[in-house]
Amino acid sequence: MVDFQLSVYEFFSKNEIEFEKLQKNITKEEYFVLTRFLINKPFKVVECDKNVGSAIISHNLYDKLCLQYLDTVDFEKIEADPLDSVNSVIKTNLDKLLDELDISLKLKEFLFKPNCKLGRFRLLMKIHKSKFGTRPIINSKSHPTENLSSLIDCLLKPILKLTPSYIQDSQNLLQKTKNVKFPSDCQIFSCDFEGLYSNIDLNHALIIIYDFMKDKINSIHLNHKAFYIFLKLIFENNFFTYNKKFYKQIKGIAMGTKCGPSLANIYLHIMETLFLTIHRPLYYSRYIDDIFIIVKKNFDILILTKFFQNLVLNIELNNKIVFFLDLSCYLNKFTNTLNFSLYKKKTNTFQFLLCSSNHQKNIINNNPFGSYLRIRRICTYSHDFIYHSNTLTNQLVTRGYERKKLYKIYNKVLSLNRDNLIEYKPKKQLDLKNCILFRMNFDLNYNLIHKQFRIIFKNCFKDTPFGNLKLKILNKTQSNFGSLTINNVKPDLLIFNNLASKKCKVYSCEVCKYFVDAYYLKIKNFFIPIDFDTNCKTICAIYAINCSLCKDIFYIGETGRFISRRIKKHIRDINNFIPYIQYNSVVSYHFNLLGHNLERDFKFYVLMDELPDLRIRRDFENNSIHLIKKIRRENYE
Repeated sequence: MVDFQLSVYEFFSKNEIEFEKLQKNITKEEYFVLTRFLINKPFKVVECDKNVGSAIISHNLYDKLCLQYLDTVDFEKIEADPLDSVNSVIKTNLDKLLDELDISLKLKEFLFKPNCKLGRFRLLMKIHKSKFGTRPIINSKSHPTENLSSLIDCLLKPILKLTPSYIQDSQNLLQKTKNVKFPSDCQIFSCDFEGLYSNIDLNHALIIIYDFMKDKINSIHLNHKAFYIFLKLIFENNFFTYNKKFYKQIKGIAMGTKCGPSLANIYLHIMETLFLTIHRPLYYSRYIDDIFIIVKKNFDILILTKFFQNLVLNIELNNKIVFFLDLSCYLNKFTNTLNFSLYKKKTNTFQFLLCSSNHQKNIINNNPFGSYLRIRRICTYSHDFIYHSNTLTNQLVTRGYERKKLYKIYNKVLSLNRDNLIEYKPKKQLDLKNCILFRMNFDLNYNLIHKQFRIIFKNCFKDTPFGNLKLKILNKTQSNFGSLTINNVKPDLLIFNNLASKKCKVYSCEVCKYFVDAYYLKIKNFFIPIDFDTNCKTICAIYAINCSLCKDIFYIGETGRFISRRIKKHIRDINNFIPYIQYNSVVSYHFNLLGHNLERDFKFYVLMDELPDLRIRRDFENNSIHLIKKIRRENYE
């Protein structure tokens, strides 16, 4: 691997392509303004429900909205951190199931997560509705029950897809109702549940889901008893944090847990089965909490609400034109078939991907085609497609797309047969045989990077067993401003093409393995910029030694000699350390403390150079020491 890295460096050097040119185009001043903003935001940037964008809300209002949920009977406040007790409960149950041969050893090892954390509570803003609302989410990533939830989801999904009311999406509804004739006097209704996840009775759900699944579990790794215990552990251990306080959700399924949608789907399927058996509607489909139903004339649709017990079912009583998912539907009185058109909510802001966005060209080019294709598939009549496509064209032009190219795509889609678009097309599977995968961030500034890497790969491995393999480059989309402000992506992932402290790139250098390539020195949440191009050959400089084990412990020093010679002196002092003698240095004493390791923990930065005057160097050294002490003191306070 080292040889390959050296070959990469030599290749770029020969072609006069510097690695610095591959950095992101952001100035140092912009970078530090951004990092300070992300650390001390005067407001909160949050995601909106239905993926319609982001919203800005004051910290006080957001906190008030969160507490309105957490102060209800659905949640219970916990005084102490419950993480250890949750882990203990899960481990005890898994051990007992293993002893009684209810699960396999392999499954037990997969399910228990030793390194985990509690979920975190957040809100999504519902700005897509005329009445403002919020949706509570509990992020269950790395939660103690995460693997249990994944297992339950894997068990439920195949069975869920076989239920008669299940639809995958609006396209699936088009497939199921294609050419189906209904009585001209039938009634069409769209229904949705209010707060489905949070209103599910967990005790009732545990009993009926277990009864439904107990004769369907056929695995060498678990039986129906283990399924019941896993489900109970998920329901009873939904602990999370908010503002460093601990809570437990005692009512409803948490939105954010992996198996949440599958559990809600199966729960509703069990409850709706009795209604379907007794009343036999002309047509009935459900997409999680949205129901599309067609019944005979004079049927009292309110009867449906009685079959879901305490769940609140809202019914759209306008039976002429019904809106369901992204469909507008009505019955054609001449053909007795369903006609469909595109449904757009009034709050739709049409925030399509900008044409100038830092994405691959095929993504930018395929966006309009996919949007036109979706409208063509949905609209029964061409005049509806023409109307909605014209609106789409105008919106795409405002996002930077060329009208001339859009018209070409529009005409191509218009010529397609709608009947052929309704059926699913098999997705192309990536052929990864005889391939080596290489993942990298995509950037429009890296014009020739793919071609160059393929040349490097070919040159490095042409005479090796890897020579017959193909290099498959997988592009990863970079963080945008939304991910920085909403998800708080660490700002130190950003880099900029300015002054920096960098390794000398000499393969045999003994010092560079301790050297840190950096554009700044990070102490807690404070960033000290490095305003000089420095390396291990720098002389007359200020340097900083950091212990990676203690993280915020820094030793600031100065030298009039080469940095490499000064660092070697520190390393010798550490290796030759003798306890209880007076001339041991502070650095040698620290790196000989219990648990410290020179090779692992010793790191150094070069902060400044070109300071030949000893008095100036010591003045900078003294000021840097006081600055770091002040930062540490303020952070601890």
